[in-house]
Amino acid sequence: MQQMVRAPIRDIDRYLVGLRWAGILLLAIPGLLFKSPAPVQLPSLLTLIGIVVYNLALSLYSWQKRPLARGHALFPLLADVLQFVALTLAARGHHSFYFIFALLAVLALALGYRWKVALLGVGALAGLQLALDLALLPKPLDNFSAYILAVKFILILLVGAFAIAFSEMVRREEQLRLEMSRAASRVAELNALLMKLGESALDAGRVLQAILQSVHTVPGIRHSMVLAWRPDERCWEVAAATHSDYQPGDCLADFQVESEDDVYFAAGEGTRSLTPVPDFVSDPHIRRVSGVYLRTPDGELLGMLALGREQADPLPPEDLAFLQSLALEAGLALRNARLYAREQAHVARLERFQAVQRTYFSAISHELKTPLAVLKMLIPSLEHWDEMPPETRREVQETLTGNLARLETMIRDSLESDRLEAGGVILNRRPTAVRQAIDMAREHLAPLLARKHLRWRQDIPDALPPVWADPARLDRILENLLGNAAKFSPEQGLIRVQARLEGDFVRICVADQGPGVPEEERPHVFDRFYTTSQDEALHGVGLGLFIAQRLVALHGGRIWVEDAPEGGGLFCFTLPIADYSPEEDDADSFETHPDH
Repeated sequence: MQQMVRAPIRDIDRYLVGLRWAGILLLAIPGLLFKSPAPVQLPSLLTLIGIVVYNLALSLYSWQKRPLARGHALFPLLADVLQFVALTLAARGHHSFYFIFALLAVLALALGYRWKVALLGVGALAGLQLALDLALLPKPLDNFSAYILAVKFILILLVGAFAIAFSEMVRREEQLRLEMSRAASRVAELNALLMKLGESALDAGRVLQAILQSVHTVPGIRHSMVLAWRPDERCWEVAAATHSDYQPGDCLADFQVESEDDVYFAAGEGTRSLTPVPDFVSDPHIRRVSGVYLRTPDGELLGMLALGREQADPLPPEDLAFLQSLALEAGLALRNARLYAREQAHVARLERFQAVQRTYFSAISHELKTPLAVLKMLIPSLEHWDEMPPETRREVQETLTGNLARLETMIRDSLESDRLEAGGVILNRRPTAVRQAIDMAREHLAPLLARKHLRWRQDIPDALPPVWADPARLDRILENLLGNAAKFSPEQGLIRVQARLEGDFVRICVADQGPGVPEEERPHVFDRFYTTSQDEALHGVGLGLFIAQRLVALHGGRIWVEDAPEGGGLFCFTLPIADYSPEEDDADSFETHPDH
């Protein structure tokens, strides 16, 4: 039925009301011009009053409801056909003027329906008029009666043809005017959108809200959503929506749509394969989901703009073109917003690195200044070495040795971190006993453990298999972790060392009773130059844990930090057990771990 109805013409009902009363006036004029006997049959006063009352009600209805302008021409059409047939039968005369109401019905047909339907209707009405006249015609047919029949038949056809042509012309002009008005509105909408995007191009939330506001200028849109595809989760993330049931961040299961050109898509009624409306559409008024993909100018898929529509017919070309323009601008704006977010993250990383670098240089300056000051103070006393008592000599010697070792450690760590960063570390791996490696690291740290009166507890099974490691590098890993535990442990604290077999790896853990590592700092604790927010007096240069992490990664293991069950920090790492063939030792020149 919708395809039969002509696009409405504004104020057409009021024009027809005027024509209706002009026709009724024509019925009354012959009674004033002619006296009996009249050449045509005239309505009686009672009939004329009935016609006036009937058409008055019909005129009021047409004036207020405007059925033709709203695309509902059936009621006035049937009302005029009924009036025309009833009056013609009541008059029992083919020479009456009641066919005027047939002309009004013809106008309703021509102005209310599309031209093909209107032509058929006009032909049917002309045939109905002819059939009624022939049925009521007295026999035999005289020339005047035949002339009247032919004139009425041709008049109905001519009026219908001219009305259809006029209606088609007006309709096309009206459609052109509406299209021009809609185009101007779309241009204004796009200009407004571009201004909004220019103001909020770096704010994805404001961009999406501007998109959804513009989308609802398309007629028949009930809900709209901007969805972003998340391939890792196989779902569409809601970026913005006008549907109250969905909030940004919700993930919708993947759904099927039809797309012939990989630009526009549709699902629901009216699609070729009758693709069902997606499950997330809970509104029963939505019969079809249409939309357009959001892409960058180089074709990268960013998401889709999905529209829940009340109509099942496809979107007209002008609406599709508007949505495509909208999608191009929106895709570009979203891409700019994402690039801006990445740039901000990169700037934040650079600022963090610069802050860490400043901390490093400050720390290394402090670490170098202390032993150098001690050496500078003690070197002049060496001139009186022979005069010193033995206890003083031993104290001076230990102080010189400790500070030189401290300088050597800083230089060694700096060089080692550079080699690890450049991927130039070569491992010389062989089966290495874990207990022996831990005992050697403990021996190297004995002076520090003794100075703080730290207690030691280790749990290493006798049957623990050896690990496939470079002994010197394993010693560096253990020294850094144990030195870190000793540095942060309180006086007379306890350091616990544990080793366990886990599949093809040995897990080694070092626990202390220090303050531990805050949760928010754990992702960065193994970064180069990073130092924790704990007591600044205990800060180093931020290379120990970095070197340990890189060396563990080169061995094929992993390292992490967590809270110790008894309180404090717990650093654990894994190394593979020594079940490799001797030929594998030739392949131990490793590049930097791919995660770094």
